Amino acid sequence: LVIALLEDIVAQLDVTSTLYESKMNAVETYMAMQGLPEDTKLKVAAYYENLWRHQLGVNGGKLLKYLPRSLRSDLLFDKLSPLLQKTFFVKDCSADFVASILRSMTLELYLSDDIIFQEGERCDRLSFLYKGDVDLLTSSNVKFKTESDCLLGESAFFGTEPFICTARAATVCEVFHLHLADFQEQLADNHLLDKFSSYLRKNDKKLSKSKAATEKMIKNLNSSKMAKMLSIEDMKTTPKGVILPNSISRRIWDTIALSFLVVLVFTVPFQISFSGIVAGGGGGGGEGRAAAV
Repeated sequence: LVIALLEDIVAQLDVTSTLYESKMNAVETYMAMQGLPEDTKLKVAAYYENLWRHQLGVNGGKLLKYLPRSLRSDLLFDKLSPLLQKTFFVKDCSADFVASILRSMTLELYLSDDIIFQEGERCDRLSFLYKGDVDLLTSSNVKFKTESDCLLGESAFFGTEPFICTARAATVCEVFHLHLADFQEQLADNHLLDKFSSYLRKNDKKLSKSKAATEKMIKNLNSSKMAKMLSIEDMKTTPKGVILPNSISRRIWDTIALSFLVVLVFTVPFQISFSGIVAGGGGGGGEGRAAAV
């Protein structure tokens, strides 16, 4: 009885692991019942594994909701203060409005190669990249920039325009999102709609400048000259005398070496065995001749 009680106590020591395993079993059962493809199953499993590794299996957005409103805004302000000081319009607002914005934010975890937003998609959220690296891609999926610790989609968000590029996670990323509906609601609740419209008219050039810089970079990347430079970069020749591991010459050499090794494995023991027999047979013939004489 004592041993059984001890086992029960030890089993309850790590409640978090037990809850995580229970959740994973439920997820795996659901995916099996729905007949999801293997690629999707692996991606879902990888997401929960990273969620466990970074946040012990607890979604950060849900965890923030358990905190009091004031404590939640203070916590997020400490995390996002450097980015908030650069954010269009928000940087020039009162502390009360900034706190209300922070309380409206949600936290999302993105795995490597996950799409955060797509070019041409309606911008309905402003993304604060807190951790990780994000690749910015053209419509041809060509990477033209890698960002970290920054705002994503600022000009599109405040200008209510579609995204002008695609953002893809290069590593595991933690991103805070401010949704457009929540932002507009906070503007209305704080009686700042007129102030925002006036601010937008006065500082529209700043947004246009940021957007123009990105569009120019994309245009240059799509130009024939840049494409030629990229093709030259990809077609760099290998120095003479160097054989790359994945080159055809290396594969031919490996095939020849393997064939030669196989021949040696079979011929050497064969030669040793038969050379002994031949030598023995020759010695026996000599003794016979000597006896006859």
